[in-house]
Amino acid sequence: MDVAQIKYFAEESIGIVKQMGVKLLEIEPRRVVMQMPLKPENVNHFQTMYAGVQFTLAEVMGGALMMATFNLSDHVPIVGKFEITFIKPVSTSLTAELSLTREQVEDVKAQLAAANKAQFETSTELVNQEGVVCAIGKAKYYLIAKSDLA
Repeated sequence: MDVAQIKYFAEESIGIVKQMGVKLLEIEPRRVVMQMPLKPENVNHFQTMYAGVQFTLAEVMGGALMMATFNLSDHVPIVGKFEITFIKPVSTSLTAELSLTREQVEDVKAQLAAANKAQFETSTELVNQEGVVCAIGKAKYYLIAKSDLA
C-alpha cells in the first residue's frame, strides 16, 4: 500500500477518527508517528483531552503500522486486546510512535506462512507537547486471512 492510501486510512476512513483530527506525521515500514490535536470536540468536562480520544489515537496506529509493514492484500488487521494506562491529564496535542522490531516482523511473516494468520503485541507512549508521557497503550493485534472472515 502506498503512503497516500495509508494516510487516507489513518486519517479519514473511519468517521469518528476523521472528526477527532488524527494526523499521520511519519510513516515507514515498521514505524508510524501520529498526532491527536487538542480541540474543543476532543476535551472532557475538565477541559483536558477525553480518555476515549487518547485511546483512539493509540489504537488506530496499529492498523496504519500493519499497512506500512505488511502486504495486506489477503489479510485484515484486527485489534484483539487493548489496554491503556492514563498517567497525566492532557492539555496539549498528543504525539505517539508505534514500531516493530525486525524480529517481530520476521515472526509475523513466519506465523503467516505456517498458519495464514498471525498475532503480535505492541506498546506506545502518548506524549504531550512538553515531551511528558501522559498515557501508555498496550495492544495485541491479529492479521487474519480475509477468507476466514466470510
